[in-house]
Amino acid sequence: MQTSRLLLIAGIAIVSVGVVIGTGAFTTVSAERTVSVDTAGDAAALLGLEPGEGGDVDGRVTTPGDQIEITLPGDSADGINEGARTEFRQLVRVSNNGGQNVTSLSFDIDADADRVQYITNTTTTVHEEGENVLDGELAPGEAIEFGIIFDLRAGGFDEGPDYTLTINASTTGGS
Repeated sequence: MQTSRLLLIAGIAIVSVGVVIGTGAFTTVSAERTVSVDTAGDAAALLGLEPGEGGDVDGRVTTPGDQIEITLPGDSADGINEGARTEFRQLVRVSNNGGQNVTSLSFDIDADADRVQYITNTTTTVHEEGENVLDGELAPGEAIEFGIIFDLRAGGFDEGPDYTLTINASTTGGS
């Protein structure tokens, strides 16, 4: 009985010393690794971007440097009317070049968000900034075209004339 008690005390002492001394914990690690990153132009990326059917009209959508650029004239009959609602349909074709279904696709522009809306070629539903424009999912190899609606009936933009359009896409599962 005395021996088992002595062994128990010795075992507890060894475990306690091991916990205090032998945790191997650290607070900071720094390591350098080689990273190789290749980039692709907008048309060849996982989420491909190229001029849509409406973007080809009068050069509204161009691809300088392999990046999409939307130019909507303001000083001609093809421009945006102050005090009016103007639609530009099918400006950009968004292709799923990846291996996963795109489950959410939304747009944000750094202009006055309440004056800009989005519409796709698959529906007549008008979507607000940040709202998912997909009816379902965009499978690999599928594409959708979107357009922009400017509603300037309550006034024009406070800033301008250049804005950045951000396209947000989300996926789930797949390879």
